[in-house]
Amino acid sequence: MTLKELSLSQKTELTSACFTDLKSWTLTIENNEVFREQHKIAFDIVRTIYKINESTSIK
Repeated sequence: MTLKELSLSQKTELTSACFTDLKSWTLTIENNEVFREQHKIAFDIVRTIYKINESTSIK
């Protein structure tokens, strides 16, 4: 079946589904960016704690 053979309601439904997928994809990408940023912050905190522990440990 080609796009020309679809009824207007089928085309509308298809367009709506595409936009829903696009929105979901965008949210996933944004969530990944947030996760990456949170991971970076957590890693920086752990690295700082490690450096403090390393510099204050008895040798």
